[in-house]
Amino acid sequence: MKKVLLVIFSFFVGLAAKAQVTDYQNWMAQLDDDAFVCQLSIPGAHDACSSSFSGILSGLYKSMAQTQTKTVEQMLPLGVRLFDLRPCVSGNKLHINHGVASTSFDFDPVMGQIKQYVIDHPTEFCIVVIRHEVEGDDNNSTFGDKLQASLAAI
Repeated sequence: MKKVLLVIFSFFVGLAAKAQVTDYQNWMAQLDDDAFVCQLSIPGAHDACSSSFSGILSGLYKSMAQTQTKTVEQMLPLGVRLFDLRPCVSGNKLHINHGVASTSFDFDPVMGQIKQYVIDHPTEFCIVVIRHEVEGDDNNSTFGDKLQASLAAI
């Protein structure tokens, strides 16, 4: 009998918890101003741009390297605030890869979307983890310069 009551109680607690969050776009507005980042549980996306791929091997890449079904632009209103981006050098720009798998996203526009979201939602902030995806460009030596220029232009 105790197990049945525990299951019923857990069910209702679960329903109540789901009803508490109403605004994922501005969820940080509800945080105490004295809260430290280390005290928060921040929703994040591993290999954030691995929702679609480009090139002749895009179908293979999707089956092997897809980690997300939504774009960064779609994840932001859903409350995601940490993005793992893995750019590599592609020509004169930074392109986002997942290993050797070339995604459909360039680095600058994605960073621009994140910047604009934070501007439009001043109670929010985002954490962006940037890792040079060396598998995508054979550890191109111009990566650091391109990344600095890109971040300075944002």
